[in-house]
Amino acid sequence: MTRKTIMLVSMVFLLLLSVVANAATLYPYGEGSFGKDNILFRGNLEKSGLEGVDERYSIKHRHDLRFYNVNTGEYMPEGNKYLQTVQYDIQPNVNEPDDKFSRRSGYHVIPLDEELIKDLATKANGSAEYVWGRINSLYAQAESSPNMWVSLNPNDPNSPNKLYSYKVNNQPYLNIGAVFYLSGGGDPQMVENENGDGINSPLFHATAQSTNWPVIHEFKQNPDRSIKIKATAYSYYDTEIIGRITVNDDPNLSKEYFRRNSPVNNHSVTYEANIPLSDIVGLSGGEDKLTLKVSDPFGRSVEQTITLNQTRTCNTVLIYPYRAFPVVGISFVEGLEGIGGIVKWSIEYSPDRCVAAEWMTMNPENYSPGKATKFGDEYFYTLAKWEFKLLKTKDGLVLKNESTESRPLVFYLVDGNTDQRVKTISVDKGQSVDVTLPVKDFSGRYHLALPAPTELAGDWDHPDLTLDGSPATRAYPEVLQAPMQELLQFNE
Repeated sequence: MTRKTIMLVSMVFLLLLSVVANAATLYPYGEGSFGKDNILFRGNLEKSGLEGVDERYSIKHRHDLRFYNVNTGEYMPEGNKYLQTVQYDIQPNVNEPDDKFSRRSGYHVIPLDEELIKDLATKANGSAEYVWGRINSLYAQAESSPNMWVSLNPNDPNSPNKLYSYKVNNQPYLNIGAVFYLSGGGDPQMVENENGDGINSPLFHATAQSTNWPVIHEFKQNPDRSIKIKATAYSYYDTEIIGRITVNDDPNLSKEYFRRNSPVNNHSVTYEANIPLSDIVGLSGGEDKLTLKVSDPFGRSVEQTITLNQTRTCNTVLIYPYRAFPVVGISFVEGLEGIGGIVKWSIEYSPDRCVAAEWMTMNPENYSPGKATKFGDEYFYTLAKWEFKLLKTKDGLVLKNESTESRPLVFYLVDGNTDQRVKTISVDKGQSVDVTLPVKDFSGRYHLALPAPTELAGDWDHPDLTLDGSPATRAYPEVLQAPMQELLQFNE
């Protein structure tokens, strides 16, 4: 054997040794060897017959563990191998019977250690980052709760799946079952090891159940202008599948298209459907890239991307971004007795995104009264414009409508301290109204918000879509149908 070959073999051997050494440092874990006693153990000890949170001295024992994937029938570790994990068996006080905790003394736990928890989650076929992130964020909450536990199901505070916090010689630990659940598994089957002493041999051989990551079986374009999706998600408890489609890598064009759950005894749930292209928000025509992300509730997900090779007509979504509308602040500096401005009701159309927005704005630019107009890459249609003046009086304000628009000018008077609407103010063409403030405050506490006529008519009370956090629809309000049609035709 040459000197170079010897060096190469040595390097491989050392690498293998480092892997084995790393596994050995993780399992078993915790201070002291198996059989060490007088270890102070604190936490919720109800299962041992004590009243909630208590502490006892304990003995460190060996508890062997492996995982069984209910979907594939495979074991981790493979064959008849097990991980050497730890249970602490609490001991009676000197004044208590020796058998006080008989057959209910053991607590199967793991330290609050990032490397160890991530490794165990990986072996349980879970998402290591998700499992550690959830445990790390929930541990303090469990530790501070009266019973030292917190539900692991955010939708069920009384879920049987809990994270328990413990202290082992004042070091943070948690129930190992929390890692199983957050990895999409659970339900460890324990077999008592006959003649096992917990030191040289385990007290128990435990097999916890694990499950697969989500799978996308089909994601393709159909000839009938629809998308075929078939996907499955797996978990031992709280089984659910969530599907989200993103168009052209634009996070603003990312939308959840399906969510379905399943009974806990099924361990899988499949979604299969054809989604019309007309239902997909933001398609621009031509080659659109669609990315399907299928997730389960445990941070496990899979993605697949396809490119549409069929030119399509833009199926434009109309949004109503009312939160972004400007407001008229009721604030008068010394010597200022009046303010005024322009209010414009318009539609802005972005053909690249297949999205139009109905706006109330005070921007005098891009004014295209009663017709579609292009400014840059955007298209605009102004439906109405109002001019107003706001005059300060002794007891409040006078609001004047100085426009030629036949529709009344409408504002909401809003209390900025509470964000509550105080009243609705409507002023006809050429008229004025007195506005009394609940509190005589001209320093900016109150402001006037700008509702669109469609909002006042109730057209946005029950939108069928949401986009960019705003109400959205493809069923345009009647008053906007003709302007929308003109905008779309103008772009063509």
